[in-house]
Amino acid sequence: KKKKILFPNFSKRRKVIERVFSFLTNLGAERCKSRSPQGFQLKLEMILLAYSLLLKSAKSLEPETLRYSIGYQVMPK
Repeated sequence: KKKKILFPNFSKRRKVIERVFSFLTNLGAERCKSRSPQGFQLKLEMILLAYSLLLKSAKSLEPETLRYSIGYQVMPK
């Protein structure tokens, strides 16, 4: 017997969530070697800030994108 899915767009949401987690992993979220909970929180906040800044600049080129790597093209050198 098949279970009824409560969220009709679950597969679309899951794809977006997995994509964002993949990008955060690429930015170093899994390699966080901190010695204290405050250090871990600081590192995670820095990664999220970098992701959000790159994503904001990427959205200036492609408004519907989640790919932060496009943001490298827009960032001033």
